[in-house]
Amino acid sequence: MISFRLLLSTFMLLLSSAASGQLPSAIPETPPALSFDQAPNTSSENAVFASGLQGGLVVQLGSSNVATATELSKTGRYLFHILDTDAEKIRAAQNQIHKDGHYGLSWAEQTTNPNRLPYAENIVNLIVIQDYSIPLPELLRVLTPGGAIVAANPALMPTRALSHPEIDTPSKRGKFLVAAKRWPMEMDVWSHPRHAADGNAVSSDTLVGPPERVRWIAAATSEVEGMVTAGGRNFY
Repeated sequence: MISFRLLLSTFMLLLSSAASGQLPSAIPETPPALSFDQAPNTSSENAVFASGLQGGLVVQLGSSNVATATELSKTGRYLFHILDTDAEKIRAAQNQIHKDGHYGLSWAEQTTNPNRLPYAENIVNLIVIQDYSIPLPELLRVLTPGGAIVAANPALMPTRALSHPEIDTPSKRGKFLVAAKRWPMEMDVWSHPRHAADGNAVSSDTLVGPPERVRWIAAATSEVEGMVTAGGRNFY
């Protein structure tokens, strides 16, 4: 039984909150995710900061510079995969990450098929064009909606090469050219336990279907209760 004292305390709290024009909230509002358009222009040091990405899977095409991969491996917020066709450059990159970073959160791997990325569809948050590029359709295949392509060397991926209906107008951020993949109109979000604020647990997504790929394995394989997703992020 709830005591009278507790009820009285709750009533007084609500009364004082109403007088100030604010009601208490047990769950604070989730701040909106930082979009690529909101990335600070002062971040000219590395491609990830230029994009505004705050965590996720980053793929870098080319291993001539692994400083960003090394530093971000220490944060625990990123998985940073470096691809290159040159075996000697990959060995050097691996040694550098082992020495100065946390290998495994960032890692380097030789690819024998540079025009094909070893990922399922819509899984990579950021692709960095460092030393070489690949056809745009393949980049868009693996890039998640809301993800971005960052050209560290714009000569390899100029603005005209990023002209595509699925890409927002590229923007220059310091020495980097940044282009974000648009969110498909057919892809819905699930921002509440029962889809939306109206409590009707029916999605308007027309892209959903039987799974065909393994994108990731995390924690228990059973259903996670209470998970919602919005703005490209999952909340548990």
